[in-house]
Amino acid sequence: MAGAPAGSLSWINDVGGMYGFGPVPVHAPSRASEPWSARMLAINQILIARGWYNFDHYRHAIERMDPAAYLASSSDVRRLVAVETLVRERLPAGAGTPRPGTAVAAGAPEPPRFAPGSAVAVKPDAPATHSRTPRYVRGRRGVVQALRGRSVCPEQRVEEPVHRVAQQIYSVRFEASELWGVQGLSRCPVMLDLWEGALQPDSS
Repeated sequence: MAGAPAGSLSWINDVGGMYGFGPVPVHAPSRASEPWSARMLAINQILIARGWYNFDHYRHAIERMDPAAYLASSSDVRRLVAVETLVRERLPAGAGTPRPGTAVAAGAPEPPRFAPGSAVAVKPDAPATHSRTPRYVRGRRGVVQALRGRSVCPEQRVEEPVHRVAQQIYSVRFEASELWGVQGLSRCPVMLDLWEGALQPDSS
């Protein structure tokens, strides 16, 4: 990922990967989960289903782990830490009802800002909370290929409290050379679905 924008920050488990960890193994070593991990998975799913928190809260709780602890932990341990964090934060002693769920603002949605063929650039902003915009595309230019419907973006799903508005999602094509420079292969473009709030018109 030599082409990431200078100064671009990220959480330790950036959705697009990070530098300095070598190649990704083609075959990950198999590992049997501990018996407790299945119970922890069930507890997490139950708390999400009952509205105590959502999946983006869960992801953000993992992202807030100490980087060294995150890298040294298995996925089961990360799940345990996230559930413990969210139970402390969102289930105070004696609580009998879950927190209010997502409130999507009513009214007619704004028309899409971009159309297929539009030249766009990803905003270079570092995320303040959980984000599904990979670091390696921030500040990079692409072309809208298609509209993918609307959804509340993950950044808003972890805000409390707020009236959330479903944003347009776009399929954006990035040329490999734009992302990786001379290392990029011309025949290997990258397609990403990105929320409208992450995009701006390409002014170059």
